Amino acid sequence: MKARNGLFWIADRAFRMQLSRRKLYGEALFRLLGAWVLIHAVPYSLWRSKLGKIEEQTDFVPLTASQLTTAREIASAHQVLLVLFGTRFTCLMHALSARGMLRARGISSTLILGVNRKDSAGGTAKLGAHAWVKCETMDIVGHEGSETFIPVAVYN
Repeated sequence: MKARNGLFWIADRAFRMQLSRRKLYGEALFRLLGAWVLIHAVPYSLWRSKLGKIEEQTDFVPLTASQLTTAREIASAHQVLLVLFGTRFTCLMHALSARGMLRARGISSTLILGVNRKDSAGGTAKLGAHAWVKCETMDIVGHEGSETFIPVAVYN
């Protein structure tokens, strides 16, 4: 096994990181695990009100430079966890995690849920769903491929 792909490589990289970055990654992972449990164990009808207020359109609140830096760090942490864990966590789990981290720091964000239709080989249409988070005009998580989805719910 290559050392670069193993658990020891990950542990070594984490040990060399600054403490603040390790805490950020740990919080992101903890929130992802919490989102996984929430989605798999609790009915959506019981937690959908916690997503925020549904809006027709997104009104962006200007952020300070330090808030934008923090938002970028949160986005980076989720991107690294996405690479490490692959599809074990869904886009909704990443969106809930990032949104929670942003809210905890007083940074306004928008959670967007979208759908699209794809024609499959058999001629039937498949419905796809996606979740992503934006902060001001910056994409935080889930923006890859989001342009093919039509927003059906925008939570501020």
